[in-house]
This record gives sequence, structure tokens and C-alpha cells, in this order.
Amino acid sequence: MKISSPRASLRLPSALPGSGRLRRTEEPKRHRKTFLVFSPNEWPERPRHVSRHSAGSRGRGHMSLAASAARSARRAAFALAPRCASAGPTARDALFLERASSSSHAWSTTRGVATRVVSCGNGDFGRLGHGGDGRGRAGLGMSAETFQRMTGIPQGLDVVSASAGGSHTAVVTADGAVYTCGLNEHGQLGHSHDAGYVPILRPVSGLPQHDRVVAVSAGHHHTVCVTEGGELWAWGRNDASQCGLGSGAPSVVPLPAWISSASPGAPGNHGAVMSVAAGPRHNLAVTDRGAVYTWGDGKEGVLGHGADESWRWGFWGRDTTEPAPRLVRSLADDGIEVASAAAGLCHSVCVDRTGHVHAWGQGRFNQLGVGAKNAPAFTTEPTRVPALGRVRDLAAGGNFNVAVGADGSMISWGANGNGELGLGNSNDKRGDVPRLVHNPNAASFASASAGWRHAAATSSDGRLWTWGWSGSVGQHGVDADSTGGQLGLRNGQSDFWEPTLVVGLPGKAKAVSCGFNHTVAVLEEP
Repeated sequence: MKISSPRASLRLPSALPGSGRLRRTEEPKRHRKTFLVFSPNEWPERPRHVSRHSAGSRGRGHMSLAASAARSARRAAFALAPRCASAGPTARDALFLERASSSSHAWSTTRGVATRVVSCGNGDFGRLGHGGDGRGRAGLGMSAETFQRMTGIPQGLDVVSASAGGSHTAVVTADGAVYTCGLNEHGQLGHSHDAGYVPILRPVSGLPQHDRVVAVSAGHHHTVCVTEGGELWAWGRNDASQCGLGSGAPSVVPLPAWISSASPGAPGNHGAVMSVAAGPRHNLAVTDRGAVYTWGDGKEGVLGHGADESWRWGFWGRDTTEPAPRLVRSLADDGIEVASAAAGLCHSVCVDRTGHVHAWGQGRFNQLGVGAKNAPAFTTEPTRVPALGRVRDLAAGGNFNVAVGADGSMISWGANGNGELGLGNSNDKRGDVPRLVHNPNAASFASASAGWRHAAATSSDGRLWTWGWSGSVGQHGVDADSTGGQLGLRNGQSDFWEPTLVVGLPGKAKAVSCGFNHTVAVLEEP
């Protein structure tokens, strides 16, 4: 099916309202990789040989011409669609482990461009990837108020995707390898449970060499990645089925595990996965056919499966858990083809291929953008955000959202306690509907990311902008005793209520990702 570019006709209104048991198995010798699988009584093992690879191939294998053409067509179609950054969070620090989360926005850059990855913010347990404190440990109370280069990636390897989680960071290099650093108490680094934390980026073992990883998303205590062939792999905390491995899976998955039910070849599936967004305890995946799958903790309707799903009432209201990826049926039934999706703390959003935004889940902080008078406590099915024109990028934060309009403007709605909406104030009442973000420098924005209470964006000329909360709740659990700097503005713990330019970057900003209290950016080498 021929798909015309929605970007060519995207227009934003000139005025917005208000302005088991684990065992190891070896792959064939030519791959020399160790995979994590489970007993046959729990999940089916991944086939050792995949038909699209020739039996005599080496390394990554060779796709057939038909498979290659099909994959190229999928990429071309999605290249024309609006992007949705993920915000998938994460509060990982002591005081807020179960209540707070931000978004682990993951973005990809153009291959073939020399890049470096930099980070700033709270540095507890090595999440910034800057190394130890000189005493053989990552240290507590460490931080960086300016963007500094992350270490551990071999010289000459460029970064194509990066994601900041709660207390860990994950990046993908041009050769399809995944590197992680930071806290590892739940196996979220994919390095087994041997280390409690890792202060520099280290490669994740156990991922397939024949199907390279193209993007990664870091959640609260887990990590999910997608391969070129449309497969999903996950590792880390799984107490709420965050890893999507089905019923009976262990609560901790310390090494990469294949999500077989999301495989393009699984019965009833709606295409190959193109992107994934990891939230604090739930995930969203989008396929090349525009279908959306969700799984994990479904409190307050965040999975979007409607009132027919099994549920129970708990402290947070409606609470369900989906052990494996499940189709968001209402979107499919309405003929809505989704381009990308993002995960907030207790809400989810997506952009369809025409550039319209849909939201579901919690609404008590105006995350749904329907106005204070109409805002429900939560909704269990996707609803189109009114009074919002077409967008080309979208990110979900802790309890707020930011979007890039078709004209390069920035729009936001939701909670605003620390100025994260960029409206020039910290008035929560102003975020009940989508509003234009203050933009005194007339920047033309290209992409956006949202964290727990801060946000960041790149502009079309390669500049980086940040705003919102600059304090930090780290291991100490008290702002005054913790470190900050996730805005990269040398500002200590001062909040910024509108987009502020980050100066002194050693290169043009190609992508940015906001975690709970740290930020990661991918820069083009000067």
C-alpha cells in the first residue's frame, strides 16, 4: 500500500486554547552467543535457525532479496510518519521507587554520521556512564551539571539510539550492539546479577548477532529493545510482567530474553515491531502495520484494553496485569494506524499516521488534555486529544506530555509543578489543555523528550534545549541532600519554566532522552 507523507500536509492551528527456571543454550557455533530461554513448559524456545538466513552465512547472516525489500518498504513507510518519543520512566531512587517515574525517551540517529553520547544529572550508581569516583566505586551524591562524554564504548563505534531510564542508561551502536550502565539491582543492565551497578557503558551479551538491535528503551527497572527483523527482547524486573514473557515467568530476568509472542511470525500478529516504549511498569510496541501492543502493569487503564479486560480494584484504582503483548483492539477496530507511542507514569499516548494524538490511562493530572471540567480520573481506551492539531513528535513524561507541532512549535499539557510544561510558570491549572510552550528564541523544534518533571528538545539547527525540574531525589531521598543538574545548565537545583539553550555542547544535538533525574544526548561529532 502506498503511503503518502503526512508531514507534507501537517498543519497546527494558529491558536491553541489558552494560546521458571533458567537454563542456557548455545546457538550454532557460527553465532557463538548465549541466549536466555525457559523450559518448554513455560515458553517456547526461539528456533535455532531462521529461514531468512542462509545456512552457510556467517556473522549476521544474509536476508533474502524478498525479505530485504519488504523490510525496506516498512522503513520507508514509517520514515514518513510522525514520531512519538517515549517517555518511559522511572523513578528508581529510594524514596520514589514505586511512585515516581519519568520517561525513558529513546531516539535514533542517522547511520553513517560520527556521533558521541553525553549525559548529565544525578550520577548515583553510575547511570551517567562517567566512571567511578576514583575510589573504585560509583559513589553517592555524584552528579554532572553539564553534559560530559559517557565512557565504555570502543573507539570508532557510533551511537545510533540512546535511552535514559530511572537509574540506568542504554545505548545502541551502529553495529547493532547494546551497551548499558548504572544501577543493576533488578538485572536491568542485562549483565546478569553479578554487579550491583556498572559505572561505564558495557556491552550486553546474549542478543542475536544475526538480527542486530536498532533501538532500545529503558524503563523503571527493565529494558526492552527491538531488532532489525522486528523482534522484541527484554530483561530486568518482571514482577508486573514488564518483560512480557508470559504467565509463570520469574520476577527478575537478568539476561536478554526473547518475547516470542511479539514475533512477526506468531499467529495472529499484526506485523513486525518497529518501535518500543518502556514505561515504569508497562510498555507499548508499534508494528509496521500501525498496530499497538501493550503489556505489563495496567493500573488505571494505562494499557488501553477497555472495560472488558480482567481487573481488580486497588489503591490506584483499576489495576490489571498483561503478562504478554496484547493488541490495543479499539485502535485497530477504528482503523487507526499508529506511527509511534510513548509511556508516561500512569498514562500512554500515541501519534497516528495522520499526525493526530490519542491518549489513555490516568487523567487526574490533565494528562489526557481534555480540559479540567471534562477530565476523568482515568480512561481505559484511547481517546483523541481535542484542540490539538497534527504533530510530528510526541513524548510522555511522569504526568505530562510535550509535542512538536508540524510547524516546529512546542506544545505541552498535564502536570506543571516544576515548570515542566514550559509555559513560563509552575501553575498546574494551566496544563488542562494543550498550549503553546514559551519560545522567546523562536526555535524550530525537531524532537522532544520528557522525564519525571523535566523536558528536553532538539532544534532543527542542532541545538539542545531543556526546562523544568533541575533538582534531584537520589539515594538520600531528600532534595537538599541529593544532586541535580539534569538540565545541563550549570544551575544547581533551580527550575527553568521555559526552554533554555544548553551552551557549550561539543557537537550538534541529534537526539535527546530524559530519564527520571538524568539526561542523555547523542551529538554529531564536529
